[in-house]
Amino acid sequence: MGIVTLGSLMNIIRLVFGKHLHETMVSKEIFNHLKYDKFQIEHIDKYYGMIGCVKDRTVRVFFDWEKNVKGMLSLGDIVIEIFYQPIVSNMSVIRSELYSEYVLDKVEHLNVHRKFSFSNRIHYFFFNERVFLNINYYPWTKTIDIKHVITEFIKILEENALLPFDIMTLDMNKYTHMQNYGMFLPAMKYLHKYQGKRSRPYIRYGRL
Repeated sequence: MGIVTLGSLMNIIRLVFGKHLHETMVSKEIFNHLKYDKFQIEHIDKYYGMIGCVKDRTVRVFFDWEKNVKGMLSLGDIVIEIFYQPIVSNMSVIRSELYSEYVLDKVEHLNVHRKFSFSNRIHYFFFNERVFLNINYYPWTKTIDIKHVITEFIKILEENALLPFDIMTLDMNKYTHMQNYGMFLPAMKYLHKYQGKRSRPYIRYGRL
C-alpha cells in the first residue's frame, strides 16, 4: 500500500511541477554543462531543450515529465534524440536509396530486440530519421550520464551503418518550412498538442 501511495504522490508531483521543470531545466547545471560541447538552447513555443551536433549528427536533449521509463522516484525522463539520414525519402513511402535491405532489416531487428538494464533503464526506438532515447531523471542525474548514453548510441548507429545527419546544416528556409509542417520537431506530446492549436511554431535558438 505504501508503494502505491508513493507512486501516486510522484504522479501528482510530476503533473503539478512538470511544466515548470521542463522550462527551467535548460538553466540547470545538468543541461548547462552541455554548452561546453557547443549545445545551445532550443525554444519552440512551449518547448525548451538543448540542441547540438556530435560527430556530424544533430543531438537534441530535453526534459519530459510524461514518462516512458519506469522509475519510482524519478521526476520525469531525460529524452535524447540522435539523428541519422532518413530511411524513407521525403516522408513518403519510398525508401531511401542510401540504405540497403540489409541495413533496414538490422534497424527493424534493433527495435524488436530492445534490451533494458535494470540498474540504468533506457527506453529507445529507432524511427525514420532518429533514435529516441528515454532515461530516468533524478535530482542526482549528471551531465556525464547523458553524454555516456549519447556516445553509446552513436556507436550503435555507426555499427549499423545509419549515416550522420545534421538537420542544422539544411537551408534555414527549408528547415523552418519543414518544421512548420511538424518535421524534425521534438518528440514531445505536450508540444504537439500545443502545436495543434497554432498554424506556425515559434522557433528560437541560442539565449532566451
